[in-house]
Amino acid sequence: MTQRYMWEMLKDIQGRRSLHMPGHGGNAPFPLPELFALDTTELSVTDCLYTPLSAIGEAQKAYAHSAGSACCVFLHNGSTQGNHAMLEMAAGEGDSVIVPRNCHYSVISACVLGGITPVWVPVEGYGEYAYVREETFLSVMRENPQAKAVFVTRPDYFGGCVPLEAIAEEAHRLGMKVLVDEAHGAHLPWHPEIHSASECADAWVQSVHKTLPGLTGSAVLHLKSEEDLPEVMRILRREQTSSPSFLLMLSIDDARAYMEDEGERAVRRMLDNSERIRQSLLGLGLTDPREKWAELSGYTFDRSRVVVSTGCEGKTFARITRNRGVDIEAFIGNCAILLVPVLMQDGTCEEICRIFREMPGPSVSEQEEESICAYGLAQSAMSLREAALSRAEYVELDEAEGRIAAECAGRYPPGVPDVVPGERLTKEILQGLKEAGSWHRFGTEGEKIACVAL
Repeated sequence: MTQRYMWEMLKDIQGRRSLHMPGHGGNAPFPLPELFALDTTELSVTDCLYTPLSAIGEAQKAYAHSAGSACCVFLHNGSTQGNHAMLEMAAGEGDSVIVPRNCHYSVISACVLGGITPVWVPVEGYGEYAYVREETFLSVMRENPQAKAVFVTRPDYFGGCVPLEAIAEEAHRLGMKVLVDEAHGAHLPWHPEIHSASECADAWVQSVHKTLPGLTGSAVLHLKSEEDLPEVMRILRREQTSSPSFLLMLSIDDARAYMEDEGERAVRRMLDNSERIRQSLLGLGLTDPREKWAELSGYTFDRSRVVVSTGCEGKTFARITRNRGVDIEAFIGNCAILLVPVLMQDGTCEEICRIFREMPGPSVSEQEEESICAYGLAQSAMSLREAALSRAEYVELDEAEGRIAAECAGRYPPGVPDVVPGERLTKEILQGLKEAGSWHRFGTEGEKIACVAL
């Protein structure tokens, strides 16, 4: 029989314990027949995402009502597509936008496509954590009142939430739109402790598959005003496939329906399970660095994800858990990040806690030293768009020092670029990329990196 490579791979991972995306954790919110039987296209008896007249339109209205927006659009290319649409809706060729230097690389791609100039907001770093202070946002905005919008990532990959109210108030005073990458916060409309961007933002995007029971790639773009919808749809028709996945849209609508039924109870269960897992790790002698991070940054941290300093290399900790049948979301330096699915069953949570309690405790360092954040260390030598659209040549990492990057490159996760097009590659950046290895970086081709051709 002909070999089915993808099926065999996916079949083999069934039964493992998930502490990573997607947020359904392998469980469907509602019983479903075979997915192939539901996969269809735009017909007179279905609907069309770009001119919705029936079910898709009603599903989008229902999601907007639940999440607190005036209207929303279902996405099937993740929050990446939402970031592109938000930025290109708010700014055009030659315009500038206030952007934190530790944004996701999809934001830089949107600036390239739209001819938008990012005005970088510098970041600060402590250990593995990089953050932007509220007052730094405000300062850069006041220094650049010509900017069309301010872009904020909230929550970040570690669950950190910058205070948004003052940033939004100042942005609106200056005539800027407020755009929020809320990819990691699709559950926030039902969160008992942290508010969604809906209270302050003009547009925000949420990855349904990250923290809600949506299929991978499912996301929603929310708008505060319906007046922005025609321009957003024009951009999406131009840049998104004309054949959207009905299965992804089904999973978005089912995630919304599940949360309308369960809502705050589901998030409270997720918070409770996260705390149980966190306590099992603290019992090994691991530590939670977020109290210190909150003190330094002024952020509030979402407790639905677990972050621990492992006392050893994060990849060592990940290997230990993987060998015991538990797959974590990510490791960054000495930190491990664990995402607790909203649909996790009590029995699964208890089994994971038991596995963690039986693990050997690593030797934990007493000192956590402040480090210099790598984001923004490179110097710009060419405009972002010029470099990204230039002819590129691929140079060995060992030989690329001093060359101008033609592509974003960095470590993944969290998908934050260490270097963006137009910046010079430094020894430190190249060393970080080499240490990450091909499995945990983006923007390279094997051991080569795209540089502007000489």
